[in-house]
Amino acid sequence: MPNKLDKLNELNELLKSGAISQQEFESLKTEIINSQSINPNSEKPETKNNIEKNVDKEKISLKSFTDNGGIFIKAPDIQYLNIKDISNSNIEILKPFIRQKQIHSPAEMTSDEITIGNKIFSALEIAEMNSERPGFNYAFGSIVSVFCSGVALYFITISPCFIILGAGSSLITSLIISITTLNKVDATKLDKMFSYIALALGVIAIVVYLNSGE
Repeated sequence: MPNKLDKLNELNELLKSGAISQQEFESLKTEIINSQSINPNSEKPETKNNIEKNVDKEKISLKSFTDNGGIFIKAPDIQYLNIKDISNSNIEILKPFIRQKQIHSPAEMTSDEITIGNKIFSALEIAEMNSERPGFNYAFGSIVSVFCSGVALYFITISPCFIILGAGSSLITSLIISITTLNKVDATKLDKMFSYIALALGVIAIVVYLNSGE
């Protein structure tokens, strides 16, 4: 009996701290009361594991946010979580929230949200989420590729000999950056659009050069 009392007191402390819910408390309490042995070493394995699992829960920070469409997304009502061993029920609750925040408001993600996201999503899934963001993920490369293709086309149009004096280097640079960006899993629609524009300008520049007879 003393062992049972200790376990019940421990459960009560977990309930007060918020580490377990009232439902979990009642379930574990019933298991302890119904256990026949008072020997700690012979305690039901599932009861012991459940208690240890709840002890491992830690307070987490989940913050609501507003998506790009102005819709307010409320954070799940989860204050304590065992991040090392997230239950399937919690994963189902957390996945939609983390996914939306990763896409619409990554800068506002808390350290706990980032850790949870890395736990419940693969690196590929996170990259695919990033590709759904509005705007650029590779702004510098996308803009530079278009600029280089435009410069190459401009100078080749003036005189094909500029292919040797710098237009060729600009064209090659543009093609490399564009193709690299298009192969990025997390490239956004805008990244890809600029890359396609750069490739189109590059192809036109090559056609102009070939038709010049130089």
